Amino acid sequence: MSIFVVKGERTFYNDDVHKRIPSGAIKISQEFYEKLLQAQSEYKTLDFSVCPPEILERDAEWPSVADLQAFIDDQVASIYANWSRFEKEHLSRENAARQYKDAGYQGDAGIWIKSYADSAGLTCTEAADLIIQQAEQQRLDQEALAVLRMRKHELDIVDGAARFERYQLLAEEIAQIGSVDSY
Repeated sequence: MSIFVVKGERTFYNDDVHKRIPSGAIKISQEFYEKLLQAQSEYKTLDFSVCPPEILERDAEWPSVADLQAFIDDQVASIYANWSRFEKEHLSRENAARQYKDAGYQGDAGIWIKSYADSAGLTCTEAADLIIQQAEQQRLDQEALAVLRMRKHELDIVDGAARFERYQLLAEEIAQIGSVDSY
């Protein structure tokens, strides 16, 4: 994979994705590309009027409290959307696992547990326990996300760089929870 950039265009071209790379495109190293992406995530500006682009420190103007709070809401909503994608399936699987456990792991484990056990190489008992554990962890993670989302109001009491730093800390904590695989 090679990354290219064209002076004046605020776009990166990846030869694995883009079948046609514009003439005048200049190849940049993977390390430099990652450095540019990191700079953007730190709310720095990339100057594409030169090639390769330069990283510019931000102006003294910071995003508003409302914008940062909206970013936090959007980040949490994205995680919830991912989790709820198969919510009905997860609830059915959890209910089956709890019933199987309550029955002393006796009798037919049912398709919800068997399909998970077979694909994961587990016994039905191990699968049921893991399903319950994952469901409980997801509820704990949801509570943690709710707390972090409400902590967005901390941004009301600080200004400028301090506000943005607090926002970044909250966003990092939210991202950590969102990066955990749910079942």
